[in-house]
Amino acid sequence: MLDYRFLFRKIRKIVIPKSIILLYHRVANIESDPQLLAVSKTNFEVQMQYLKQNYKILSLSELVNFLRNNRVPRHRVVITFDDGYADNLYNAKPILEKFEIPADVFIVAGMIDKNREYWWDDLERIFLLGKKLPETLELEINKKNYLWNSRNSGEYKKVYQELQYLLRFLSANDLEEKIKEILKWANLPLEGRETYRCLTSEEIRKLVRSNLIDIGAHSMGHLVLSSQSLEQQKWEIENSKQILENILGRKIFSFSYPFGTSTDFTSETENLVQEAGFKSGVADIQTNVRSPFNLYALPRRIIRNWNLSKFKENIEKYFNGKSVNIIS
Repeated sequence: MLDYRFLFRKIRKIVIPKSIILLYHRVANIESDPQLLAVSKTNFEVQMQYLKQNYKILSLSELVNFLRNNRVPRHRVVITFDDGYADNLYNAKPILEKFEIPADVFIVAGMIDKNREYWWDDLERIFLLGKKLPETLELEINKKNYLWNSRNSGEYKKVYQELQYLLRFLSANDLEEKIKEILKWANLPLEGRETYRCLTSEEIRKLVRSNLIDIGAHSMGHLVLSSQSLEQQKWEIENSKQILENILGRKIFSFSYPFGTSTDFTSETENLVQEAGFKSGVADIQTNVRSPFNLYALPRRIIRNWNLSKFKENIEKYFNGKSVNIIS
């Protein structure tokens, strides 16, 4: 006897139109990448060449135009970058131009023109690069006292992992205070590594000169918006839009939720994004764009530093709705 439910699921995967929005962060050759954010220049180039040869690639605005007309295009790909690292200009843009591929870059407005690293990169250079540290670290986080031993690489890694979680949900002021405190404890400067900095205002303008790259907002301080008050969320969303529009001299229409999992923003956050004048919001929810869809919570598929064989395999899995190991 035919299993009609199984048959329906197979037909649905084949017939129902779907597109995928890919999520990148960095294109850089770096030795230490605990967050798995970087794709090497070599791998990024072969990934882009494969996509160009095998799929129709749209800008996010083109996909949104389809969706606003209640149409999901079949087997289309959108390229996006989060965070606004400077290597998006120096390493990613030349490759995108080589293959004439559009992309959208979401920038954290509060990091523009600053010689600072993101706090997760600060923690990496403190704990994971072999620096000798004081034996104990004492911190008060959210009115709770913590004490860590830090006498060897194994303990350094444990402190790094725990701080990754604890700092993620702080307010902007508290996060800045704690990072400064930890850097001082480690006897390291506030100024970050040149290869880990974000774009400057002038670099953002250079980024869009080819007309292949569009800019979106990624908040002011890359905070978990769902852990902030609605007033703070509104400020994060509206001010990031205003700053980027002042730099570009034109309106921007897309927003990316920091961290972007389903628990990192709420329906109230989506409403604030819409009220600010954005036409879409993208998340880090690992699935395809298909009907029914939410223009203010569009899912994306994350990309790692995969060679051509692994990338091709995983793109095909993405379109077929199969799970992909994104931890390696």
